[in-house]
Amino acid sequence: MKFFASVALVVACLGSASCNQQKLIDQFTPKTEAAMAKSTLDDLRRGKLDTIESRLAPNLRNDPAVDAKLHQLTGYFPPGEPRSMKTVGAFSNTFNGVKHVRLTYEYQFDASWLLAEVAMVQDGDKILIEGLHVNRTERSLAQTNAFSLQGKGPVAWLMMGLVCVLPLFCLFAFVLCLRTPMRERKWLWAIFTLIGVVTVRLNLANGDFNVSLISAQLFSASASQFLNGPWTLGVSFPLGAMMFLLRRRDLMFRPSTAIPPMLPGSDRDSSGV
Repeated sequence: MKFFASVALVVACLGSASCNQQKLIDQFTPKTEAAMAKSTLDDLRRGKLDTIESRLAPNLRNDPAVDAKLHQLTGYFPPGEPRSMKTVGAFSNTFNGVKHVRLTYEYQFDASWLLAEVAMVQDGDKILIEGLHVNRTERSLAQTNAFSLQGKGPVAWLMMGLVCVLPLFCLFAFVLCLRTPMRERKWLWAIFTLIGVVTVRLNLANGDFNVSLISAQLFSASASQFLNGPWTLGVSFPLGAMMFLLRRRDLMFRPSTAIPPMLPGSDRDSSGV
Protein backbone atom coordinates (compact mmCIF):
# COMPACT_ATOMS: atom_id res chain seq x y z
CA MET A 1 0.00 0.00 0.00
CA LYS A 2 2.88 2.39 0.73
CA PHE A 3 4.22 1.95 -2.80
CA PHE A 4 0.82 2.69 -4.39
CA ALA A 5 0.43 5.69 -2.08
CA SER A 6 3.80 6.95 -3.32
CA VAL A 7 2.71 6.43 -6.92
CA ALA A 8 -0.50 8.37 -6.26
CA LEU A 9 1.49 11.20 -4.69
CA VAL A 10 3.86 11.37 -7.67
CA VAL A 11 0.94 11.37 -10.12
CA ALA A 12 -0.72 14.20 -8.19
CA CYS A 13 2.48 16.23 -8.30
CA LEU A 14 2.87 15.57 -12.03
CA GLY A 15 -0.68 16.70 -12.65
CA SER A 16 -0.18 19.95 -10.77
CA ALA A 17 3.04 20.58 -12.69
CA SER A 18 1.30 20.22 -16.05
CA CYS A 19 -1.81 22.26 -15.28
CA ASN A 20 -0.22 25.51 -16.50
CA GLN A 21 0.95 24.16 -19.85
CA GLN A 22 -1.92 25.79 -21.74
CA LYS A 23 -1.01 29.19 -20.30
CA LEU A 24 2.60 28.62 -21.34
CA ILE A 25 1.57 27.74 -24.91
CA ASP A 26 -0.73 30.75 -25.18
CA GLN A 27 1.98 33.04 -23.80
CA PHE A 28 4.54 32.07 -26.46
CA THR A 29 2.12 31.91 -29.40
CA PRO A 30 2.73 34.86 -31.77
CA LYS A 31 -0.53 36.78 -32.05
CA THR A 32 -0.30 37.86 -35.70
CA GLU A 33 0.52 34.37 -36.97
CA ALA A 34 -2.13 32.86 -34.70
CA ALA A 35 -4.83 35.10 -36.15
CA MET A 36 -3.83 34.13 -39.68
CA ALA A 37 -3.67 30.42 -38.83
CA LYS A 38 -7.14 30.43 -37.27
CA SER A 39 -8.57 32.34 -40.22
CA THR A 40 -6.95 29.90 -42.66
CA LEU A 41 -8.32 26.85 -40.86
CA ASP A 42 -11.75 28.42 -40.68
CA ASP A 43 -11.66 29.04 -44.44
CA LEU A 44 -10.47 25.48 -44.99
CA ARG A 45 -13.31 24.11 -42.90
CA ARG A 46 -15.86 26.17 -44.84
CA GLY A 47 -14.35 25.33 -48.23
CA LYS A 48 -13.13 28.84 -49.09
CA LEU A 49 -10.13 27.55 -51.00
CA ASP A 50 -9.55 30.61 -53.19
CA THR A 51 -8.83 32.69 -50.10
CA ILE A 52 -6.37 30.09 -48.84
CA GLU A 53 -4.55 29.85 -52.19
CA SER A 54 -3.89 33.59 -52.14
CA ARG A 55 -1.98 33.12 -48.86
CA LEU A 56 0.16 30.19 -49.99
CA ALA A 57 3.90 30.41 -50.50
CA PRO A 58 4.96 30.39 -54.18
CA ASN A 59 6.14 26.77 -54.13
CA LEU A 60 2.69 25.62 -52.96
CA ARG A 61 0.69 28.04 -55.08
CA ASN A 62 2.44 26.82 -58.24
CA ASP A 63 1.80 23.16 -57.43
CA PRO A 64 -0.65 21.76 -60.06
CA ALA A 65 -2.20 19.47 -57.45
CA VAL A 66 -2.79 22.16 -54.83
CA ASP A 67 -6.56 22.30 -55.45
CA ALA A 68 -6.96 18.55 -55.04
CA LYS A 69 -4.87 18.56 -51.87
CA LEU A 70 -6.90 21.38 -50.32
CA HIS A 71 -10.16 19.62 -51.16
CA GLN A 72 -8.80 16.49 -49.49
CA LEU A 73 -7.94 18.43 -46.34
CA THR A 74 -11.41 19.98 -46.27
CA GLY A 75 -12.92 16.50 -46.16
CA TYR A 76 -11.22 15.77 -42.84
CA PHE A 77 -13.41 18.32 -41.06
CA PRO A 78 -16.71 16.85 -39.81
CA PRO A 79 -19.89 18.76 -40.64
CA GLY A 80 -21.14 21.31 -38.15
CA GLU A 81 -19.46 23.80 -35.87
CA PRO A 82 -16.67 22.65 -33.55
CA ARG A 83 -17.45 22.49 -29.85
CA SER A 84 -14.03 23.86 -28.95
CA MET A 85 -10.69 24.86 -30.44
CA LYS A 86 -7.40 25.45 -28.64
CA THR A 87 -3.70 25.78 -29.35
CA VAL A 88 -1.76 22.63 -28.46
CA GLY A 89 1.56 23.39 -30.12
CA ALA A 90 3.60 26.48 -30.97
CA PHE A 91 7.02 26.57 -32.63
CA SER A 92 8.91 29.63 -33.81
CA ASN A 93 12.36 29.87 -35.37
CA THR A 94 14.29 32.67 -37.07
CA PHE A 95 17.20 31.75 -39.34
CA ASN A 96 19.11 34.20 -41.54
CA GLY A 97 16.45 36.82 -40.87
CA VAL A 98 13.60 34.55 -42.02
CA LYS A 99 10.98 33.72 -39.41
CA HIS A 100 9.21 30.36 -39.48
CA VAL A 101 6.18 29.64 -37.28
CA ARG A 102 4.32 26.37 -36.87
CA LEU A 103 1.06 26.31 -34.88
CA THR A 104 -1.03 23.25 -34.03
CA TYR A 105 -4.70 23.41 -33.04
CA GLU A 106 -7.04 20.83 -31.58
CA TYR A 107 -10.72 20.82 -32.56
CA GLN A 108 -13.43 19.03 -30.65
CA PHE A 109 -16.49 17.98 -32.63
CA ASP A 110 -19.53 16.03 -31.48
CA ALA A 111 -18.15 12.59 -32.38
CA SER A 112 -14.45 13.11 -33.05
CA TRP A 113 -11.35 15.21 -32.51
CA LEU A 114 -9.11 16.82 -35.09
CA LEU A 115 -5.54 18.12 -35.13
CA ALA A 116 -4.64 20.82 -37.65
CA GLU A 117 -1.21 22.35 -38.19
CA VAL A 118 -0.39 25.54 -40.08
CA ALA A 119 3.22 26.29 -41.02
CA MET A 120 3.98 29.90 -41.94
CA VAL A 121 6.96 31.89 -43.16
CA GLN A 122 7.48 35.65 -43.05
CA ASP A 123 8.36 37.07 -46.47
CA GLY A 124 9.11 40.76 -45.94
CA ASP A 125 5.93 42.30 -44.58
CA LYS A 126 3.83 39.32 -45.65
CA ILE A 127 3.10 36.08 -43.84
CA LEU A 128 2.69 33.15 -46.22
CA ILE A 129 1.55 29.59 -45.62
CA GLU A 130 4.21 26.97 -46.34
CA GLY A 131 2.38 23.92 -45.01
CA LEU A 132 -1.05 22.59 -43.97
CA HIS A 133 -1.69 19.30 -42.20
CA VAL A 134 -4.95 17.86 -40.84
CA ASN A 135 -5.45 14.61 -38.94
CA ARG A 136 -8.64 13.23 -37.39
CA THR A 137 -8.36 11.42 -34.03
CA GLU A 138 -10.70 9.51 -31.74
CA ARG A 139 -9.50 11.11 -28.51
CA SER A 140 -8.11 14.43 -27.40
CA LEU A 141 -4.37 14.91 -27.21
CA ALA A 142 -4.62 15.24 -23.43
CA GLN A 143 -6.38 11.87 -23.19
CA THR A 144 -3.96 10.21 -25.59
CA ASN A 145 -0.89 11.38 -23.66
CA ALA A 146 -2.38 11.34 -20.16
CA PHE A 147 -0.17 9.93 -17.42
CA SER A 148 -1.36 6.37 -16.83
CA LEU A 149 0.16 2.97 -16.11
CA GLN A 150 -3.00 1.12 -17.05
CA GLY A 151 -2.20 -1.67 -19.47
CA LYS A 152 1.55 -1.06 -19.19
CA GLY A 153 4.00 -3.92 -18.80
CA PRO A 154 6.31 -4.75 -15.88
CA VAL A 155 9.08 -2.53 -17.25
CA ALA A 156 6.90 0.58 -16.94
CA TRP A 157 5.93 -0.38 -13.39
CA LEU A 158 9.59 -0.99 -12.53
CA MET A 159 10.52 2.43 -13.87
CA MET A 160 7.69 4.02 -11.91
CA GLY A 161 8.86 2.24 -8.76
CA LEU A 162 12.39 3.56 -9.25
CA VAL A 163 11.05 7.07 -9.86
CA CYS A 164 9.38 6.83 -6.44
CA VAL A 165 12.20 5.09 -4.53
CA LEU A 166 15.36 6.77 -5.85
CA PRO A 167 14.47 10.30 -4.67
CA LEU A 168 13.77 8.89 -1.18
CA PHE A 169 17.12 7.09 -1.23
CA CYS A 170 18.95 10.28 -2.25
CA LEU A 171 17.08 12.28 0.38
CA PHE A 172 18.02 9.72 3.04
CA ALA A 173 21.70 10.01 2.11
CA PHE A 174 21.43 13.81 2.05
CA VAL A 175 19.97 14.02 5.57
CA LEU A 176 22.44 11.44 6.87
CA CYS A 177 25.29 13.49 5.40
CA LEU A 178 24.09 16.62 7.16
CA ARG A 179 23.91 14.75 10.47
CA THR A 180 27.33 13.14 10.08
CA PRO A 181 30.31 14.89 11.71
CA MET A 182 32.83 15.27 8.91
CA ARG A 183 36.32 16.65 8.70
CA GLU A 184 35.66 18.87 5.66
CA ARG A 185 33.57 19.46 2.52
CA LYS A 186 30.30 18.43 4.13
CA TRP A 187 28.18 20.67 1.88
CA LEU A 188 29.87 19.39 -1.27
CA TRP A 189 29.14 15.83 -0.24
CA ALA A 190 25.57 16.76 0.72
CA ILE A 191 24.92 18.21 -2.73
CA PHE A 192 26.64 15.23 -4.36
CA THR A 193 24.25 12.80 -2.64
CA LEU A 194 21.35 14.34 -4.60
CA ILE A 195 22.91 13.80 -8.03
CA GLY A 196 22.47 10.75 -10.26
CA VAL A 197 24.38 10.02 -13.46
CA VAL A 198 23.71 8.02 -16.66
CA THR A 199 19.99 8.38 -17.36
CA VAL A 200 17.64 5.75 -18.78
CA ARG A 201 14.38 7.20 -20.15
CA LEU A 202 11.14 5.42 -21.02
CA ASN A 203 8.48 6.90 -23.30
CA LEU A 204 5.18 5.81 -21.74
CA ALA A 205 3.26 6.26 -24.99
CA ASN A 206 5.21 3.86 -27.20
CA GLY A 207 7.59 2.11 -24.78
CA ASP A 208 10.76 3.41 -26.45
CA PHE A 209 13.95 3.48 -24.36
CA ASN A 210 16.73 6.04 -24.50
CA VAL A 211 20.05 5.92 -22.64
CA SER A 212 22.09 9.08 -22.02
CA LEU A 213 25.58 8.13 -20.87
CA ILE A 214 26.62 11.74 -20.26
CA SER A 215 23.84 13.13 -18.10
CA ALA A 216 23.02 14.11 -14.54
CA GLN A 217 19.77 14.82 -12.75
CA LEU A 218 18.70 15.73 -9.24
CA PHE A 219 17.28 12.98 -7.02
CA SER A 220 18.25 10.42 -9.72
CA ALA A 221 14.72 10.37 -11.13
CA SER A 222 12.33 12.42 -13.22
CA ALA A 223 8.93 12.33 -14.87
CA SER A 224 8.39 14.94 -17.57
CA GLN A 225 6.04 15.95 -20.34
CA PHE A 226 6.87 18.56 -22.95
CA LEU A 227 3.75 20.56 -23.65
CA ASN A 228 1.08 18.05 -24.79
CA GLY A 229 3.52 15.31 -25.73
CA PRO A 230 3.91 11.88 -24.13
CA TRP A 231 5.15 11.37 -20.58
CA THR A 232 8.75 10.26 -20.13
CA LEU A 233 10.15 8.53 -17.03
CA GLY A 234 13.86 8.88 -16.32
CA VAL A 235 16.06 7.13 -13.75
CA SER A 236 19.77 7.56 -13.06
CA PHE A 237 22.36 5.72 -11.01
CA PRO A 238 22.55 7.47 -7.58
CA LEU A 239 26.32 7.82 -7.69
CA GLY A 240 26.60 10.53 -5.05
CA ALA A 241 24.41 8.76 -2.50
CA MET A 242 26.14 5.41 -3.05
CA MET A 243 29.65 6.87 -2.75
CA PHE A 244 28.78 8.72 0.44
CA LEU A 245 27.24 5.67 2.11
CA LEU A 246 30.25 3.53 1.17
CA ARG A 247 32.77 6.11 2.39
CA ARG A 248 30.87 7.50 5.36
CA ARG A 249 33.08 5.88 8.01
CA ASP A 250 36.24 7.21 6.37
CA LEU A 251 34.78 10.71 6.09
CA MET A 252 33.64 10.94 9.71
CA PHE A 253 35.51 13.24 12.09
CA ARG A 254 36.93 11.37 15.07
CA PRO A 255 38.34 13.26 18.09
CA SER A 256 41.88 12.34 19.09
CA THR A 257 42.17 9.60 21.76
CA ALA A 258 45.98 9.69 22.17
CA ILE A 259 47.37 9.33 25.75
CA PRO A 260 48.94 12.61 26.90
CA PRO A 261 52.72 12.41 27.51
CA MET A 262 53.99 11.95 31.08
CA LEU A 263 55.60 14.83 32.88
CA PRO A 264 59.38 14.53 33.41
CA GLY A 265 60.27 12.74 36.64
CA SER A 266 56.78 11.27 37.09
CA ASP A 267 56.20 7.58 37.70
CA ARG A 268 52.81 6.04 36.91
CA ASP A 269 53.42 3.15 39.32
CA SER A 270 54.75 5.25 42.24
CA SER A 271 52.62 6.65 44.95
CA GLY A 272 53.23 9.71 47.04
CA VAL A 273 52.62 10.52 50.68
